[in-house]
Formats: sequence, C-alpha cells, structure tokens
Amino acid sequence: MIVTKPLTLTSEHVHINAQSDFGEIVIEALDPAGQSIARSKPIHRDSLDTKIEWEGAGLKGIVTFRISLKNACLYALWCE
Repeated sequence: MIVTKPLTLTSEHVHINAQSDFGEIVIEALDPAGQSIARSKPIHRDSLDTKIEWEGAGLKGIVTFRISLKNACLYALWCE
C-alpha cells in the first residue's frame, strides 16, 4: 500500500502509468481528516496513461491518495 502526501487538486482528472494486467490497482481519495471521499474502479491493465474512473464524489481541493497494489507495479501518478 502506498499513501501519498496531501495534494491540492484543481481537477478530478488523475492518471497513472502502471502495469496491472495480471493484478489490480485500487486508489482511494482521502480528505484532510483521513476519511474516504472517492474510490477508483479497479484497474486491470498495462498502460502508460490510464485515466482513473472514480466511484463517489468529485475530487477537488486537498486530498491524499491511498493506493493498493496486488501483483501490480505503479510507475507514475499525475493530475491534470
């Protein structure tokens, strides 16, 4: 599991470069109090640019990402 530092988002468009075609990646967005505000749909693919699809509220402001990897590699995460 990976937990990021708090990030200030101006858009809910989050992308990753990852390999999870034989595993799974799930990203959870946490508010400043540590409460979950959104969860990604599970990712099962190998891609240089996968746009995260969120289940839950839109993301803006300060969030922390909790990233769960199962038989997967995360190379980069960025926001637009």
